[in-house]
Amino acid sequence: MNDLSCLFSLSDDPKYFTDLIKIEKRSLKEVQLLYQVYVDLYYVKKWKELKIEYNDISKKYYMIGYPLNSDMISIIIPILSYTTIKFQELLNIVNSFNDNSLTIALQDSDSSISYVSLYSGLISPLLLSEAEENR
Repeated sequence: MNDLSCLFSLSDDPKYFTDLIKIEKRSLKEVQLLYQVYVDLYYVKKWKELKIEYNDISKKYYMIGYPLNSDMISIIIPILSYTTIKFQELLNIVNSFNDNSLTIALQDSDSSISYVSLYSGLISPLLLSEAEENR
């Protein structure tokens, strides 16, 4: 079971997260991270068609969906802020999605979430400003 969105959309009941830990053998911290980023994007930022999926190449869960007032799909990868990750690993993650950009959701120990956009190659400032206006 790699699509976890059903666990989040059915209920906020902790029972579903306990099942997730057992079925997927995921740590409680990883489940909490996925849940908090999902809640932030879906309920606070009003994303549409938000799904949680798994990338076999990067071995990471990610979320795909449409930001409010946008028809462009976006990819979000939740990561704990104290996770050690090398620059080459970030490049490998971007390349594993066959897309030229993705966003990392960094969750800090106080549960705050910061979003950092990563791009492969150079992006025209005009295209970047248009993309930011659509978010």
